Amino acid sequence: MKHHLIDVKTHWRTCLVTLFIGFAGAFLFAWAKMPLPWVTGPLFVTTILALSGFHLWMPLWLRPPSLAVLGVLFGSTISPDFADQVIFWFPSMCAVLVFVLVTIPFSTTYLIFVGKYDFVTSLLSAAPGGLIPMTLLGQSYNANDRVIAVVQTFRLMLTILIIPLAFQLFGGYVPSGNIGTGGSFAAYLPGDILPTTLACVLGYFLAVIARLPAPSLMGPIIVIAFLRFNGWIESDIPDSLVAIAQVFIGISIALPFNGTRVREIFVDIMHASASSLIAISFSVLFALITAQFVSSSAEALILAFAPGGFAEMALIGFGLGLEISFVISHQIFRFFLIVLGIPVIMMIARGRPDKKNIGKFQ
Repeated sequence: MKHHLIDVKTHWRTCLVTLFIGFAGAFLFAWAKMPLPWVTGPLFVTTILALSGFHLWMPLWLRPPSLAVLGVLFGSTISPDFADQVIFWFPSMCAVLVFVLVTIPFSTTYLIFVGKYDFVTSLLSAAPGGLIPMTLLGQSYNANDRVIAVVQTFRLMLTILIIPLAFQLFGGYVPSGNIGTGGSFAAYLPGDILPTTLACVLGYFLAVIARLPAPSLMGPIIVIAFLRFNGWIESDIPDSLVAIAQVFIGISIALPFNGTRVREIFVDIMHASASSLIAISFSVLFALITAQFVSSSAEALILAFAPGGFAEMALIGFGLGLEISFVISHQIFRFFLIVLGIPVIMMIARGRPDKKNIGKFQ
């Protein structure tokens, strides 16, 4: 805790500038009626500045509480019959498996033969999702972890920027301007403050124990949903708090490129963009094909297949009025396919990772 305060004290001027830029981007995108403005605005503006060599800084510990806020939002929208619905989603989840098995070889082949990267770097970069696990796994196999991080991060950014815009341009999606469920601090019941806070903390630790991805998001979703089902929490999370959380998340995605000039990673960015477009195109294609055989809408399936993050895809789904639990459950399924499957492939292709490197980066 002490070193966090020291960091803020040291970088507070840069932090204020970064937050000002992020919120300015959000207001600009909201004014332009762009989709998902409170995430895409800060993400777009801060990424451009970061790659221009501009020094940005924001405490990384702001991201987990921001995800918890979204967890409360999403948890309050999950229907009580979620468990029964999962059975009906089995066919589309099988389609996600096929999507992963097809997309990874195509993207890996591109990165090997066009990008001229080695097999391990290409495979771990091509895996749609799992930025941190894939980067650490690459380090343990002495792969080019910088390329892996660039490709994984750019795929996330492009997915967040392209999918909502495509919905607006080709799907007739009109941004409603709604940020959350209409909640406000004035309407928030004082008696719900402590239960909601404790639910987020308890949910986080339970998610960590269960080894769920993004525990700051998944834990609150599960516990809040349970409390809402039983009527123990009634208040909606304030929209202004949701907006702030989205801005923090948008900025945090761009921070890995802080101080990096485009010319330093220009070639990597080009190949990252091309491989990302391959993954996004396959996700849309498989979603449209799957929509012909299941009852779920094409929009929901596109978000379920999209190679983006849980929170970001769920936010788009929320804006479209889609079933959040459908999107998140498919995203989690794909995540576990990647995180559990890729290490097995690596073991078969390259043997056990370097134990020395594993210990170094855990």
